[in-house]
Amino acid sequence: MDSIRSRGLQPLLLFLFVAVGPLYGQGTASTEIPPFPIPSPPNYQEQRPRLPIQNTSNAPDKPLLPPAQYAKEPLNPPPGISVEEYIGHRAVDKNGSGWGWVKKPNEDWKDAHWVALKETPGGIVAPWRKLKKKTADDNFEYRMKGYITDYKVYDPHTNELLEVFVPEMIEPIGPAKPLAMKPGPPSRFSHIPEEWNVRRTPR
Repeated sequence: MDSIRSRGLQPLLLFLFVAVGPLYGQGTASTEIPPFPIPSPPNYQEQRPRLPIQNTSNAPDKPLLPPAQYAKEPLNPPPGISVEEYIGHRAVDKNGSGWGWVKKPNEDWKDAHWVALKETPGGIVAPWRKLKKKTADDNFEYRMKGYITDYKVYDPHTNELLEVFVPEMIEPIGPAKPLAMKPGPPSRFSHIPEEWNVRRTPR
């Protein structure tokens, strides 16, 4: 009797094994994404990559200006020379060592002086040194205070004598149009008598 019952249960057990078996074990694993959104944890903020900010305006980038410079103490010029206000126009001289032109505010640029700038270690230096490039402030203008010395310095690059400007203050104004003058002292563009040539070999 028991054997008959066991034989009758075998087909039923086989059917249940085939029908229900895949619901257990490895058959239950699925790599598909559930069709419903997964809720985020509390106080969760999505980290999105920051995109670089693009300049959509048509305005050109502002030029980098050197910082203003001031002497630690007021200048004490020689007798007969006074400290005055000037406007300076930087001009890169590819041939020589001059700095640019300086003139008084009420003067015309045709009356400007081509000068070498006297620099002071730890004090006022040529503004381009603050920008780390000699041509960085080409055709920049400056408010300046100082004086022109009563002596000149020799420029071995061009065999010329240059006037010297001693600054007490240099404040950048900004870029300006190039002047209608070539960089260099006026003597470079005019005839110099032979006896003025400091390198002339004496006879």
